[in-house]
Amino acid sequence: MALPFDPDRVTLEVVRALRAGRSQRALSMRLGFSSNMLYRWESGRRTPRTEQVFALARKVGVDPAEALARLHASATATARVHPVDSPAFVTTWLVEACAAFPVADIAAAADLSRQSLGRLLRGETSATFSDFLAIVQVTTRMAGDFVGGLVDPTQVPSLAAHLALVARQRDCALHHPWMPGLMLLLDHPRYVALPAHDDAWVAHALGIATDDVAAGVAAFETARLVRWEGAHLVRAGPRHVMTMGRQSMAVYQATNTHYADLASRRIADGTGMMSYTVFHCADEAVRDMADALYGGLRTAFNRAMASGHERVGLMTVQVVPLDDGVFSLRPRD
Repeated sequence: MALPFDPDRVTLEVVRALRAGRSQRALSMRLGFSSNMLYRWESGRRTPRTEQVFALARKVGVDPAEALARLHASATATARVHPVDSPAFVTTWLVEACAAFPVADIAAAADLSRQSLGRLLRGETSATFSDFLAIVQVTTRMAGDFVGGLVDPTQVPSLAAHLALVARQRDCALHHPWMPGLMLLLDHPRYVALPAHDDAWVAHALGIATDDVAAGVAAFETARLVRWEGAHLVRAGPRHVMTMGRQSMAVYQATNTHYADLASRRIADGTGMMSYTVFHCADEAVRDMADALYGGLRTAFNRAMASGHERVGLMTVQVVPLDDGVFSLRPRD
């Protein structure tokens, strides 16, 4: 899988954007260099280490931990233990980001050797900012958002095409909340066995209108989420589109509402299963229950997903108040 941008080019553009017209030599001296290191970075003659770019960001009033917290909330806690512009901070963040993926897969996708990635994760070598960007993209698919937390993304022209594509994909997630179901359905043996793609068959399977399928497929093609392979659609992008901020909440609400409604209809027509429990508890216990449900279900989902593609299922978990209060599920500090 090729990266959707050139991390070396993005690096020098980020450095230039952080400098923002300041003297290269003067800023180099403020960073502790006796030579004009900013010139070398911006010209591509030297590639800065990640902690050096973070030190530059801090010098000009930008908090790298805040930019990384967009991707992993743990960055804020890590910054309390290690200075943001230290190799220890970078290593700790990389270890946490890579924990959920096989090292070999990350290395291949980030164009690194397994040995090089292993040394980075053990803290034996410092990650260049280019390698850091590559790993951020592979593990979170949100390198563009991270860069946007450091500088004005319009000042990073080599990211423009990637950011435009991400915007189209996020628009698809917002306006077609059934998209995750389609992405799984495309691997379903019954779909693959069809003589050709059939909007009506997909619509029936996903519980949506045929016209919605046609409109969605056209949008997904433009966003490079699907492509045609013969007479069938195949997945060309991620199963799930990562979103942020207000858009993330809008996508979250639209998707939850769609699937809660679909689950209700499938239960009503007898094709689904349901169980319920009415309970009382202390207000703070709701968060503990939600954490336990998520953790247990995530383990079960991972095991089920590894078992094959015979069925595509939907499970919804709803926790709602029956009194006049509101359940607060704000993340823990």
